[in-house]
Amino acid sequence: MRALFVIPLQWGVINLGVLDLYRAAAGGLSHSECRDVLAAADIAALTMLELRTDPDNPDGQDDSDAPWLDPALGSHVEIHQATGMVLAQLGIDATQALARLRAHAFANQRLLLAVAADVVARRLIFTEEMR
Repeated sequence: MRALFVIPLQWGVINLGVLDLYRAAAGGLSHSECRDVLAAADIAALTMLELRTDPDNPDGQDDSDAPWLDPALGSHVEIHQATGMVLAQLGIDATQALARLRAHAFANQRLLLAVAADVVARRLIFTEEMR
């Protein structure tokens, strides 16, 4: 290997690890390669949060039969409701609101469905200070 790139995997203040990339050729990354690497790191971080907050995989263990990005998880009505409530509370878009819910679940070692239930029941209110 002639080059090593170490990219942090994080969501907000949550540090999930690093993404190590190796290359046979020496030198840095071009602007477009850097952009692609950062996008891949964001996807990897979200995937890790998805695995950790998946109600069908509460211990976060890898299951080779389970898809990494299970679309069924998004079909839970309470998660949609909580996403809308966080969206309104923080004035952000739906993608960011769902990411905040997932990050909160991950950081507190809870299931996404449990966090969503607390938001819908108004036991948990997201504020700017929670960033």
